[in-house]
Amino acid sequence: MKKQIKRLNKKTLAKFSFMLFIFTFIVASTLCAMNADIRDYVKSKVYEDRKVLSSATGYILHNNTRVKALKIMENNNLILEVYSNISYSDAPVLISRFPLEDLTKDAYFNFKGVSTNLAFDDVDQDGKLEVIVPGYNSHLTAKVAIYKFDNSNNEFIKSKDIFYN
Repeated sequence: MKKQIKRLNKKTLAKFSFMLFIFTFIVASTLCAMNADIRDYVKSKVYEDRKVLSSATGYILHNNTRVKALKIMENNNLILEVYSNISYSDAPVLISRFPLEDLTKDAYFNFKGVSTNLAFDDVDQDGKLEVIVPGYNSHLTAKVAIYKFDNSNNEFIKSKDIFYN
């Protein structure tokens, strides 16, 4: 008789623990859904916050391969990604991804009469296009970062910054 009572108590305790867990989960989910601050905090921990801000397409590699550059805001950091083989039949291949460490906020600038926040142009007049990335630094000073593709290392290097007051 005592063994049956012990088993019954263990079963009851297990059911009670499970029900308590379910109740706690439902209350926590409801609080997250109702409170915007908690919801945003949980969302930032669970999901990667990634937003494509701009894209530009051009021929900047040494073999005249068409590339697409993406300016991305990811977890409050600006990142530049460059993909090659941009066509309808081939899957894009990531050739470079690097943070824009000196830029903290996105910006637009007037480029050849068009407002844009990412562009390709031959800035140094060497016949090869550079990636032009406008933004704001941590002091909210407007600046344009210019990146050039280095054929020998197959990577983008920063060629210069232009500051605007």
